[in-house]
Amino acid sequence: VDTEDDLPWRCSPQSERAVLANRHFGLGRAQGLTKSGRPLVVAHAGAFDFSGVAREGLADLLMNQFAFALEDILQAGHALSLRRKELVWGVIVADIQGLSLSVLRYVGLVQELARIANQYYPDLVDAIIIVNAPVVFTQIWRVVSALMEPSTRRKVQIL
Repeated sequence: VDTEDDLPWRCSPQSERAVLANRHFGLGRAQGLTKSGRPLVVAHAGAFDFSGVAREGLADLLMNQFAFALEDILQAGHALSLRRKELVWGVIVADIQGLSLSVLRYVGLVQELARIANQYYPDLVDAIIIVNAPVVFTQIWRVVSALMEPSTRRKVQIL
């Protein structure tokens, strides 16, 4: 993986609200490039506190941060595509260690995240790689995969 400095696109949160969302949600930004030169995001999704978001009424802030993270991947891929004169998609690696069935209590939040990704960023990446999947992930995947567009679902690799 190359460093973040190798990315031709770099944007940082500017508003107080965006800085707060980035600090607390940190859903992932294009941190560097894969060996094949694609924007890479590593998201620590298993450590995400859905109960805290629901309890504190922060769903709108979460959605803003999620859109910011997706836009960051899009813009990094766009800048690389222009530079190379070929289409460049991103790669997301989602570390889901620690994810439990309790995430299913917040399926409404997960549905909204899926809606944003499906509606506004349907072909953002060409691979979503899931690592450190807990045993209960099979049950979680049944619910989450049903929320994804088929074209996105086909890109998921569970290691």
